[in-house]
Amino acid sequence: MQIVIPDGVCLAEIGGGCAGCYGAMPQARAAASNLNIPFIYIDGEADGQYTEKWQVEKLPALLLLNGGQPFARVTGFQPQEILELWIESKLQEKGL
Repeated sequence: MQIVIPDGVCLAEIGGGCAGCYGAMPQARAAASNLNIPFIYIDGEADGQYTEKWQVEKLPALLLLNGGQPFARVTGFQPQEILELWIESKLQEKGL
């Protein structure tokens, strides 16, 4: 499956088969939806291209991208409300 990275800002989760990865996806998807930014999921165990490219060491990893380049990241499970605050803060820091 080909992964399409949006040109603008998006939230990407790089996950795997662990419980934390499965638990993080709905939280991340909901946070992105509430903030009107695209969400993409990348299986880091099946496709290591992005784990290497973006130097992801722990799963799940949530990365904010702009133009396909990460500018902020957090690892591990995060509740939706915390993710929304984190995303808003990082977007504000970058002036996006």
